[in-house]
Amino acid sequence: MAKDSVEMAALRKQARQLGDNTAASADDAASAQIIIAKAGGDVDAIQAATPVTLNMALANRRTMEENAGLLMGLKSAFQLSNHKVAHIGDVISMAMNKTAANFDGLSDALTYAAPVAKNAGVSIEETTAMVGALHDAKITGSMAGTGSRAVLESLTGTDR
Repeated sequence: MAKDSVEMAALRKQARQLGDNTAASADDAASAQIIIAKAGGDVDAIQAATPVTLNMALANRRTMEENAGLLMGLKSAFQLSNHKVAHIGDVISMAMNKTAANFDGLSDALTYAAPVAKNAGVSIEETTAMVGALHDAKITGSMAGTGSRAVLESLTGTDR
């Protein structure tokens, strides 16, 4: 993308607006945009995911890289469109607020469960709720993810 392209101008404008209207700086917003681009986001994905990434990083005190990675990973795993990125952030935040799952545990678990869940026809909301319930039962992180994955694989007959 050329520095003087319409897309770059739109991204610069977004970074300035986020710097003016959130607790993050314009530099933070620009950094988030770069991280999302490196995670495979196109211009539309960058514009959709940047405010969500910043808000999540401010709320959960994890790095922008971690938040962008989880957002973009779930977007890809569940084959969701760019306009669903804010909803993905809401689902993640709700799971951390309503269950014993923390960011690391949720991220680890969803890394294992999400790809299989999508193929089994299980939504991001259902998958995240399942992983959160396992965290409440003290089955956390990768154990929650591999357990969820095994159940979903057995239901769909796609055992490895």
